[in-house]
Amino acid sequence: MRKKLSSLSKILSFIALRPRSESEIRQRLIEYGATDLDTIISELKANQLINDQFFAEWFVDSRVRSNQRSNYQLRRELQIKGISEEIINNLLSTETQNQSLLNLIHKKSRTLSREKLLKYLLGKGFSYSQIQAKLDEIGISE
Repeated sequence: MRKKLSSLSKILSFIALRPRSESEIRQRLIEYGATDLDTIISELKANQLINDQFFAEWFVDSRVRSNQRSNYQLRRELQIKGISEEIINNLLSTETQNQSLLNLIHKKSRTLSREKLLKYLLGKGFSYSQIQAKLDEIGISE
């Protein structure tokens, strides 16, 4: 009983820092040596302290605001965090990716040539055809 209480108080402190996915919490509980993972996870879900949908929305929003990323990169990061494909597919839209691409192009086009900009954007995980189309649409030539 004491171990469960100790694990629960540690995990509540862990959750208080920022939203967490169920997978992150499960992994941390294992590190703490908790034995009744499913019971603790159920309690946290019942109290709405674990919600993968909310976590994924928060995660994507914070990543897009702080550092423009492609859907490919966001998808990969969410998979690492243990978010289900269904939630990821519902969350990531082409509109988000197009806006991120456009923001990066406007930010970097002043300092980089078209070729270097293309390489930079490819490194960020955007597709070649998508970059070419957006650069042509904006009118950035070599």
